[in-house]
Amino acid sequence: MSWVLRDGDGAVRMHNRRAFLNVDSQDEAKFSAVIWTAHVMRDHRIYKLILATEAAELVNAVNMPKAWPSFAFQSAEILSILENFESWKLILESHCTNRGASLIAQNAAKSSHLQSYVAIGAPCWLENLFENERSFVFV
Repeated sequence: MSWVLRDGDGAVRMHNRRAFLNVDSQDEAKFSAVIWTAHVMRDHRIYKLILATEAAELVNAVNMPKAWPSFAFQSAEILSILENFESWKLILESHCTNRGASLIAQNAAKSSHLQSYVAIGAPCWLENLFENERSFVFV
């Protein structure tokens, strides 16, 4: 799992990689990723958050909890963390629109990297990709 934190102009401020061990399903991994990402943002004093994920069921469960009762636990857990933010949105984003984070995660999986980290800026090997995305998306 990985994420990329961008500012309002689209510049990459931080990125991460995290391996989740002893996770039973892809749904559980997505849930763990959203929870962990929200905790990291709070710990780094990010008070306004737009959290984008591929996990449609989690986005729907958080944004419309009564319509998704089978995800009540996940929704309650995510909402309890998001309450700590000044403002927040949880939105759906497709895999192909978050190429940088996907490439970081793929690289970790191929290399069997299990060490997690949070780092400032973009990884040097993806700086051009992130700059091109920034120019395209945030103009």
